[in-house]
Amino acid sequence: VSVADRPWFGQAVRSDAFTVGDAQLDRITGRWVAVLALPVHDGAGRLVGVIAAVVDLVNLGSLVVERPSSPAATITLVDGTGTVLTRVPDAARWIGRSAAEGEIGPIVLAGGQGTAQAHGMDGVERLYGYTGVPGTNWHAFAGIPTVDAFAGVRRDLAVGALFTLIALAVAIALAALAGRLIARPVRALADAAAAVAQGDLSARVVAGGFAETAVLARRFNEMLEERGATEAALRASERRLRLSERNLA
Repeated sequence: VSVADRPWFGQAVRSDAFTVGDAQLDRITGRWVAVLALPVHDGAGRLVGVIAAVVDLVNLGSLVVERPSSPAATITLVDGTGTVLTRVPDAARWIGRSAAEGEIGPIVLAGGQGTAQAHGMDGVERLYGYTGVPGTNWHAFAGIPTVDAFAGVRRDLAVGALFTLIALAVAIALAALAGRLIARPVRALADAAAAVAQGDLSARVVAGGFAETAVLARRFNEMLEERGATEAALRASERRLRLSERNLA
């Protein structure tokens, strides 16, 4: 089986250095593989061959990628063309597919390292971190679903909103209670004032509620007591005056 036309072989010969090839279907096994190639030289330094190590990509994940701690997280390794070398979890499903199927693929292939919020090949929106693999044209990126990433924030917001609603309800209840506590003695004062206006000087107000309204009630009752005493003294004086007039007559 000739490998002269295989990209990894041509790359190793041209660069005359160790190379890491892209994903390809192996002509012998028919499986997805990546080839690691090392040029071989004779004593005179002439290139006489290439040693190739063929890596089965189905097994690559367990060799180079640790399983993420979160079951919802993914870790993906792609070559320079964006072809998936391995993906954890469920590597067999994704190997050989193009990362360009998702929004994250072009971002990762643009090079460098960084973070991004984008949809993956499976359509799930994730928060990704990505970087290049030194010594190769491969790229690695890991993602966590935004639903999970922001779950804590949403939970904190929900709890905060709940406590706010509870505090608001308590404040409204206290305001309503305070309103009743204020309104009751004020209404009693109004009723007593109306009774006095109609000539009922026996009307009195119970000194309850807040301190201010209790003081007002006491002052109102004291005013009625004083008025009652004044009118009683006036009536007594009028009686004495009439008796005096009869005696003189």
